[in-house]
Amino acid sequence: MYRTGDIGRWRPDGELVLSGRIDRQLTVRGFRVEPAEIESALASHPDIAQVTVAASGSGADGAGPGGPRLAAKYTLRHPDQPGPPADSLRRFLQERLPRYMVPAEFVALDQPPVPASRAAPEESRTPVQAGLSHLWSRLLRRDRVGLDDDFFALGGNSLLAAEMLAHVRFMFGIGADCVRPLTRGLLRDPTLRGFARAAEQARAGRLPREDGEDGGNGRDRLRPGGRVRRSGWREPTPFGA
Repeated sequence: MYRTGDIGRWRPDGELVLSGRIDRQLTVRGFRVEPAEIESALASHPDIAQVTVAASGSGADGAGPGGPRLAAKYTLRHPDQPGPPADSLRRFLQERLPRYMVPAEFVALDQPPVPASRAAPEESRTPVQAGLSHLWSRLLRRDRVGLDDDFFALGGNSLLAAEMLAHVRFMFGIGADCVRPLTRGLLRDPTLRGFARAAEQARAGRLPREDGEDGGNGRDRLRPGGRVRRSGWREPTPFGA
C-alpha cells in the first residue's frame, strides 16, 4: 500500500470511486504535472509578478481527446509597460521545463490570478518557496512541507540532496557555478525557508561564493565521512516520466 494523493470512497457494492486529489497534480500526455513547478519557473521571468497554472479546455496541446491542456495566467511586474508575447514566455519555459509542462495558453491579467485551489489555507509563500515545497514533498515522500521543516530531519540524505539541487537548477534557471554555494546554503540552513532564500539569491546572482574547497561547519552531514558529489550533474528526469 502507498499514498497516491487521490480522494475516493467505497460504494456499498465494493467499487472504489475516485473524486479528485488532495493536491493540484494533473495528468498531461500521460505525465504527472505539478502546477506549482510551472508557476515557479514562470515567476522567475523578470517581467512576471504572480502566476497561477491550471487545466483549461480539452483535447488541445497534444493531450488527446478529452485530455486537459495547461493555461498560465499571470500579472506583470511593471503593468505600465508592454509585457512579453506568449511565444517569448513559451521559449523561456522550454529552456527550463520538459515540453509537456509548457502551457498551451498564456493570459495576462490586470489583477493577481486567483489560486486554482483553495482547499486548505496555507502560510503565505513566495513562488520559489511554493515550488520547493512541492519538490521536497515528492523527494521526501511527505504530504506537506512547512517553511521551517528541515530537509535532513525529514529524511534527506546526500543522494536526495544531489537530486534536489539538480531539479532546483533546472526549475529556476540557476547556473552550474552556483551548485557549491547552494550546497553550503543547504547545510547552513536546511529549512525550506532558509534554502529558498539561498535559491532566490542564486537566481538573482547575489549568492555569496567562497573560493577553495568546502571546509567544516557540519558539511559532512550529507553522509557520514563523505561530501557532496561535485561532478556528473545532468538534467533531471521529469517526475512521472
